[in-house]
Amino acid sequence: MKVLVTGATGFIGQHLVRFLLAENCQVRALCRSSSRKPDDFAQKVEWRTGDLSEPEVLKSAVSDADVVFHLAGAIKAPDALTFNRINVCGTTNLLNTLVHYGKTGVRFVYVSSLSACGPATPWSPKNEDDPCFPVSSYGQSKLEAEIEVLKRKNKIWCAIVRPAVVYGPGDRESLIFFKIAKSRLNPHLGLEKRFVSMIFVDDLVNLLWLTVIRDQPSGEVYFACDGQANGHDWNQIIAGAGRALNFPLLPLFLPYILLSVIAVPARFFSKMSGRITSLNRDKLKELRQTHWTCSCAKARKRLGFQARVELPEGLQRAAIWYQEQKWI
Repeated sequence: MKVLVTGATGFIGQHLVRFLLAENCQVRALCRSSSRKPDDFAQKVEWRTGDLSEPEVLKSAVSDADVVFHLAGAIKAPDALTFNRINVCGTTNLLNTLVHYGKTGVRFVYVSSLSACGPATPWSPKNEDDPCFPVSSYGQSKLEAEIEVLKRKNKIWCAIVRPAVVYGPGDRESLIFFKIAKSRLNPHLGLEKRFVSMIFVDDLVNLLWLTVIRDQPSGEVYFACDGQANGHDWNQIIAGAGRALNFPLLPLFLPYILLSVIAVPARFFSKMSGRITSLNRDKLKELRQTHWTCSCAKARKRLGFQARVELPEGLQRAAIWYQEQKWI
């Protein structure tokens, strides 16, 4: 099987490429010229250098591909226009290339996000039939990219996977749980508890593979999470990170407004340095929500998906990797 992976040098992309190589797939990877190619598979993959705005690069990338896993995109950006240019226009360009060059027999899997659907109501995790109300520019761009995919479901076989919070070795976003735990504090923001669905990266990769090898109609959408009913308590995740690091944590109760106060100098730093910080205005919109939860019942029923890694084990495996790499 010849497989194209966009975003192959990213966190999820690297794990997916290693899995595909283990399955004896011929892997082609699209990456930017500034991306660092992982040493362990740099010589095992056919590389295409460029981005989703370059027609000739896309033409070369999709040629003779049987499967396309589209992971490339922006998770942080200075404004909604940038999110749109990268996440929506980039996806549209890739889809149009497939249609234009007659690659209608390809199986196209788009990796979206729970953010595209928006937060859940308390004790009612999102499912695939629920209406989508994204609260951030990032989430809106992922939803609009989903729409572009589904517009072409009768021309190209497609599936959409919406992961919850993905964590594991190599992830810089969920590293925040471990950095907080390293402070020996477990901050509780406001009076309301916060819940979030999680999925270990290996389980997500397995689900992406199942969408390709299982017989199913074009245009299906699946949530990806570990199946924990109503998600995980945010502070229990931090506590779990502390246990994985062997750090006892003390609870620290803080007013929620503190996040908004911290975000002000973070925005100033971002403008001065040109770097987009993790605590930005767009991310703050998502952090205001108390339930980022979803159900993977459809994936279990239709694809036979079953998450194998429970949260304590996943946090332990991530902690070992972070410590070995001296990230914490």
